[in-house]
Amino acid sequence: MRTAVYCRVSTGRQEREATIKTQLDVIHQYCIREDIDFDSALKFKDEGWSGDTTLLNERPAGQALLQAALRGEIELVLVAKRDRLGRGGKARPAEDQLMAFKVRIIYVTEPHVKTRAGKRADDFQSGSYLDTFRANTMYGRARRVREGRYILPDAPYGYRKVEGEGNDEGKTVLVVREDQAAVIRRIYQLYLEGDGHKKIAGKLDKAAVPLPSAELPPICMGRHIDECEGEDEEGDMVHPAPKCPGCWPNKRRSASG
Repeated sequence: MRTAVYCRVSTGRQEREATIKTQLDVIHQYCIREDIDFDSALKFKDEGWSGDTTLLNERPAGQALLQAALRGEIELVLVAKRDRLGRGGKARPAEDQLMAFKVRIIYVTEPHVKTRAGKRADDFQSGSYLDTFRANTMYGRARRVREGRYILPDAPYGYRKVEGEGNDEGKTVLVVREDQAAVIRRIYQLYLEGDGHKKIAGKLDKAAVPLPSAELPPICMGRHIDECEGEDEEGDMVHPAPKCPGCWPNKRRSASG
């Protein structure tokens, strides 16, 4: 079957969270599941075109898609989501035009999409709007993982996060920290020698190996406010300046409190 792929992204948040690359990746994964030749499919990409204010035939790639359908070059169009053809009432004219050329449309993430008015209100009430938001987020994360990017906020013990170079330029990658890697190797060695987790922890403590939490930023628990510096003229207890950003400066507490 002669297949085409259509993607669109407008501006702002969408460029970051629902990029053309993510849409292509989602469609590619669908093609793998359905045994469709993604590589030979014609690709039509409209970047920087709003789905609220433009129709499919008003966008460059949209025009090219319709021309290919008119010439009979395609039989199937794969789209990540219906709103990529157009938002609100802008999607229906695109569907009518493509179907008039006997082209089938598949929305790969919305197999049973509704086309009647009020869809967005229904989505909010049913919770499917949140489901779509979560799905978009997961699609982007899955794509970045397949690209070899590290997506978690903190590096695991034994590694540090750095900006990649060469083939990894533009990616966040993990690099081994030799000081912590030595600790991990020692833990494994002690385990192989028959030590349990408590015994291993005791040996690490005796060797003054710092805990992983030692490098985390301090979290104020408010305990140091009891370290009084005496009383002021009104008899209130005056406490020292905070030891962490989470405390109020020069906090005071009544002597009776």
